[in-house]
Amino acid sequence: MKKTASGVSQYGATLIEFALVLPLFLLLVIGILTYGIAFATQQIVQHAAQRSAEVVTRVDPLADDYNDVARRLVNEELAYWLDFLPVSKPEVEEVSGFCSGNVPADSARLCIGKESGRRVIRVDLAPAFEFPLTGYISELEAIRGTGRNVVATDDGSASS
Repeated sequence: MKKTASGVSQYGATLIEFALVLPLFLLLVIGILTYGIAFATQQIVQHAAQRSAEVVTRVDPLADDYNDVARRLVNEELAYWLDFLPVSKPEVEEVSGFCSGNVPADSARLCIGKESGRRVIRVDLAPAFEFPLTGYISELEAIRGTGRNVVATDDGSASS
């Protein structure tokens, strides 16, 4: 134990400094980890939407059950990528021809349409996200991801 020139111990002052700095340091570390989870989740949601749009290109557009197969494949791909995240697992309910505007929170949308003679496949995704183990961090707006794939209708070659 260190003593000053007057013989007084500095042990109490060290404890007080530690007690003042530790909560601020822990708050900083928890904030960095929590928002890191949010940023990583955003990247995975975006990747899930893009991969879901890409998986639809494998389906034959001339098949009778094209929309049903495309919807099933998108739902399987979304479930695969979002399985371990602290987000809801929205599913595509129906296939529409054209997407406009943002998809509502906690939902997914699959749009298959034509643009300049090409088939355009778009997946919009907005799962509900909850911060794990924290109740004091303000709520974020919906985390959104959009995947888009353009496929030539004549030879099936893909370009993005």
